[in-house]
Amino acid sequence: MSILSLLVDDDELTNLINYEYCKRSGFSSHIESYSDGKSALDYLRNHPSPEEDLIVVYLDLFMPGMDGWEFIEMFSKFEDTIDVPVKFVVLTSSINKSDRIKAENHEKVFHFMSKPLTMDILRTLKSSLESGNSES
Repeated sequence: MSILSLLVDDDELTNLINYEYCKRSGFSSHIESYSDGKSALDYLRNHPSPEEDLIVVYLDLFMPGMDGWEFIEMFSKFEDTIDVPVKFVVLTSSINKSDRIKAENHEKVFHFMSKPLTMDILRTLKSSLESGNSES
């Protein structure tokens, strides 16, 4: 399975670390990172039909300008123009139980997890994606 990982977090260091984990783990065939939701949405909207089988968006909930929930809402307005499935992984520092519950009940969120991303988590996610299971 060929996966495009889209990292969306306003913390550049988090994006750098997550980029390296995605790269080293072999999880992704292509990795893009953005420090704001608008730029990431522009990429998704204007990206020609990807060669990958799947797009996984690692999404921070708390970003200035557009939070993660607003990102998902805006994405929903043009998602039917994307030729491959898109899965959202909420990757957050939030310890608020209501964020976890909202993510677990949100139809577009594949998985909710606390930062930081790890190699073990990526392996588990890839296995889950390949088998078609959700692990919220």
